[in-house]
Amino acid sequence: MNKCHTYFEQILEIQEQRKQFQDGLELLLDLHAVGKVSKKDLDKSIALWHTVESTLKEEVTALYDKAYAEGCFD
Repeated sequence: MNKCHTYFEQILEIQEQRKQFQDGLELLLDLHAVGKVSKKDLDKSIALWHTVESTLKEEVTALYDKAYAEGCFD
């Protein structure tokens, strides 16, 4: 079960990172809406967020797959 605990910790850490990046993007969207962030800067930020989000999603999916395969969710 120790391995499962490690998977759970890693999953939670990645999910927290994803939340922080999402929160940051939402803040930038709000700032853009009131004219404090340019469309160009917003587009760059969205592109970067998408890249990071895709990577983190792949990492967390792989951890979930390993945890399921090892019976951690049984």
